Formats: sequence, C-alpha cells, structure tokens
Amino acid sequence: MRAAGTTRGGDRAGAFGVSDGAEMAELDAVLDDEQAPMFSVGQVSELVGVQPGFLRRLDSMGVVSPTRSGGDHRRYSRADIRRLLDARALMRDGVSVAGVRHVFELKDRVVELEEALRTARKRR
Repeated sequence: MRAAGTTRGGDRAGAFGVSDGAEMAELDAVLDDEQAPMFSVGQVSELVGVQPGFLRRLDSMGVVSPTRSGGDHRRYSRADIRRLLDARALMRDGVSVAGVRHVFELKDRVVELEEALRTARKRR
C-alpha cells in the first residue's frame, strides 16, 4: 500500500501527484494563462452575479465566446470573465447588449491597429 502523496516508486509527489518540476511548471502555465477555459457557467454566474441564462444570451449575441468542452459545455477563461464584468458595467450604464457587442468590436479593432502600428514602427 502506498502512502498518501507518493508515487509508485516511493518518491514524494505532493498533494496533486505532481512528481517533478517540469510538470509543476506546466500546471503553473495553465493556471496563469488568461485564456485557459477553466470555469463553468455556474461558477461564472456566481462570480459575476448574473443568471446562467444571461450568460447564454451574451454568448448567442456574440458579446463573449467561451470555449466549448468535449461535452459541448461552455468553459470561460479569466479573460472571458473580465469581458463579462465590462459588459455588465456598460449595461448598468444603459448600453444595450447590441451596443456592448459593438463597443467590444471597436476595442478589439483598436488593439489590432495598435499592434499593426507597433509592427510598422519596428520595420522602419
């Protein structure tokens, strides 16, 4: 019988069974990734303070596009949650869902143009 937290070889593996630094670095990279889809609809609705149906509506209207799991469940990243919080703030200020989508499209386009400008300046 193995002791808790050890591998078959007897080496200490930690609480999650991670046995070496490379695996721990890989785990850290996923947890630190803003785009990693880690949160369910229920978790996000609780974090953001909205109903799950509202999240589905924002997805269907293109305001936020969470990743889909193998079972076709929505999975939200930290970046998605930040976008949802921004959307909620805009809607509280009276902006419609369609208006929020347009604001986000414009913000995304500004980011693209700023990146293109940086690239062009580097080439000069």
